[in-house]
Amino acid sequence: MAEEQEGWVVSYNDETKIRLERRETAAGPVGMRAHNHFEKNALISSKAGLRETMVGYYTSHGRDPFGAIPLTFVVRTGSCDPEFARWLESFEELRAKKESVWLVKPGDKANQGKGIVICDSVEEVREAIDSKSRSWVIQKYIEKPFLIHKRKFDIRSYCLLAQDPAGVLHGYFYRQAYLRTTSSNFTLATKDRFVHLNNDAVQKHGDSYGKYEAANKMSLSEFQLYLDAHHGRDCLSIHSGLLPQMKALMADTLRAAGNKINPHSIQHCFEVFGFDFMVDENFRVWLIEALAEGLAGMSLLGSGGGRLNFGVYVNLSFLSSYMTCSVTQDGGNAADAGTTARLQSDVAGVD
Repeated sequence: MAEEQEGWVVSYNDETKIRLERRETAAGPVGMRAHNHFEKNALISSKAGLRETMVGYYTSHGRDPFGAIPLTFVVRTGSCDPEFARWLESFEELRAKKESVWLVKPGDKANQGKGIVICDSVEEVREAIDSKSRSWVIQKYIEKPFLIHKRKFDIRSYCLLAQDPAGVLHGYFYRQAYLRTTSSNFTLATKDRFVHLNNDAVQKHGDSYGKYEAANKMSLSEFQLYLDAHHGRDCLSIHSGLLPQMKALMADTLRAAGNKINPHSIQHCFEVFGFDFMVDENFRVWLIEALAEGLAGMSLLGSGGGRLNFGVYVNLSFLSSYMTCSVTQDGGNAADAGTTARLQSDVAGVD
């Protein structure tokens, strides 16, 4: 393990990353230290990193990555980047099918909807990616989302990745996912951020924030009641329909990054990731992005739309709220349909 090797120390550990340095260390016993981040968490928590991690993993297992994440391109040198030319080809192909809406997002760890531009033309995309020298992702917008009362939503779900003393990674799924709703009816006739972006940091500035759901949040139980009332004939179930897809995508993500996320084998690492999912009109789940939440920043939906904030302590009651979904570092193929199906065997009822 890195911290047992002479001269290696963790010199920095903030809310988003840790850093290793070689230093002269004094002889003597060292107390056990836990680190609430993995060294290479950007493989999951940055938009560009997630795209490359998932594409590498799925293609190595013979699967189309863009059946799990929307079609996404990473550009690092603006419109001069060869990936931009490849995006242009896809843009023209999809525009011929009357699908022309894309999202341009910062490729690093920007969150809260910052820097996201809604585009439906080559000129808009080019202007966005040339506006600043940084990595950008160009991601296909889901133009036919599943709606609640004609409004768009996404699902925020949490996952804990922890490493045991033997160096084995374990993933845990938090049952109490919740929906983040918009306050305006969905339409492609506008690029209004209040219509298209579910980020709370965006929605809370709208005049209708909290008008339909408290804090624009809905629990899974409330969502199931909506499905029963408005889609009864379709027999849509969160328990058997949505959760298995979400957990399989989470497990694939953790497996994709598993053998690279802790390259110096730092002991006693753990991290909470927030996963954002979209659901399309066919009740298919898409992984949009993942964030390095950190326990201090983790907030979950409480009764009456309020929010429950977890402290920074990890204790048995906290862990008991998670359920394991097996994660390996040895290239286990969760992308295989049979494997992903077995990951769902421990699912409890919707809370």
